[in-house]
Amino acid sequence: MRKPMMNHLIFDGSYQTLKICMDLDRTFFPFPWTEEDWLDAMEDERYKLFMATTDEQKIVAFSLYQNDAFSGQNHLLKICVDRSLAGRGIARSLFEFAKNYFQGAGFNNCFLEVATTNEVAVSFYLKLGFRVLTEKKSYYSDGSDAYAMQLFY
Repeated sequence: MRKPMMNHLIFDGSYQTLKICMDLDRTFFPFPWTEEDWLDAMEDERYKLFMATTDEQKIVAFSLYQNDAFSGQNHLLKICVDRSLAGRGIARSLFEFAKNYFQGAGFNNCFLEVATTNEVAVSFYLKLGFRVLTEKKSYYSDGSDAYAMQLFY
């Protein structure tokens, strides 16, 4: 499978762009954020939204972080790739773009939670160098468990 050419962007503040990310969120996650959640996050300077686009400027992936400048930590809240493009290195490329951005801004580690049953995601994060810190029982609203994972830059 050929890796598509991707461009990486930081959220430009437009509702049209945000709507595309919200649509991806709804198709990818079992418990997507509401529009109000997204709008609140984009008004808060602690949140940062990164996107990957094709050469035709179509948004095909996003990652969303909440940042704590005091601790130097990024909290990866969501990373999502259009299902038709899964397995082509887009998520890794988008993560590396965000990581480089954050390193340049003085951040030194990334934290996340991932469902223990999401073997593809757990494997992806381990390959990126994350380590499992602990298992959080009944973390998600459906009662499922999560791993808390961390990567130091």
